[in-house]
This record gives sequence, structure tokens and C-alpha cells, in this order.
Amino acid sequence: MRTYVTCEPLIKFDLPEMVELVSMCSPVQVNIGRNSRQDITLPEPTRNEVQALITELQKFTKVVVKSNAKCWI
Repeated sequence: MRTYVTCEPLIKFDLPEMVELVSMCSPVQVNIGRNSRQDITLPEPTRNEVQALITELQKFTKVVVKSNAKCWI
């Protein structure tokens, strides 16, 4: 079965734990997006944290950054 993982809205995370949890799903693709609800405030990761996550995920799957999260790349 083909598996896709969507991390949206992406909030603060522990990098090793996040990579491990996503890898356990063996996804063919991971989608990353930001919180689009302006009335709800969530703790967002920094640009560097997201870039590190993308780098690690790209070692084993395709990563798609949604248009609302382009500021992180």
C-alpha cells in the first residue's frame, strides 16, 4: 500500500523523533504545510529546523512543501 504523510500544520518538533516516526510509515511522499488559520496561534518551528527536517526526510522519501510554507525553504 502506498503511504503519504502530511505534516500540516507543522508545529515545533524534536527532529530525531519526527524523522523516526515518519520513517516508520515508509511514505512515498511527505507533504509539509503551515497553519492557515489566522485565528489560531500554534508554536511553529524555525526555518532552520524545517530545512533540517526536509534534509533528513529527503534521504528516504519525496518531500513536497506546500505553497503556504515556501517561506521555510
